Amino acid sequence: YPLRRQRQMCIRDSNNALIIDSTNIIVLYNLALYYQNNLNYNMALETYNKLLKYDSFNSNTHYNIGFIHMELDLHNIAVNNFADAIYSNSVFYEAFYARGICFETLGNIAQAEVDYKRSIEINPDYAQAYNNMGIALPEIVFKKPNRSMQDVITIMLENSTSADPSGIANAAVSLLKLEANFQKILEHAHLHTLLL
Repeated sequence: YPLRRQRQMCIRDSNNALIIDSTNIIVLYNLALYYQNNLNYNMALETYNKLLKYDSFNSNTHYNIGFIHMELDLHNIAVNNFADAIYSNSVFYEAFYARGICFETLGNIAQAEVDYKRSIEINPDYAQAYNNMGIALPEIVFKKPNRSMQDVITIMLENSTSADPSGIANAAVSLLKLEANFQKILEHAHLHTLLL
């Protein structure tokens, strides 16, 4: 009962604020996000679309609309929403990543890879994009050789969640591959030394 009452008060207070100023972007965004977080996607979309009437270049709004469409398995529509978010903010690496997921789901692997790569170019520590490309840790390590293995593991774990155990699994597999490759390099170097 108390939680339900809080929700009602949140909606009431937001609507009261919108009576005073129906163009208040912050209130509209927070109300839409509230609806989205409570899985009331119809009201979230309606509220986000109201917001876009006053701020058509709000990249977070376009992103959140895309996220809702992804949740509803409307990946073709979500691709366009993420494109709008990217148009509004050309360094929105999460939007590139999310659009890549949509392209991958739709079977357009080449375009998905382009978006994953762009996401990584913008934020080289964005491990989720590496995971989707299947190149997790080796690329991070070799692109930034001054980074320790512990740093790489930390990045992978920070970007993985319990809701996405595949990220942790991919990190572990990549570590094993990296360790095996490193071991081969050491063996080759040792053999080379012996031959000299």
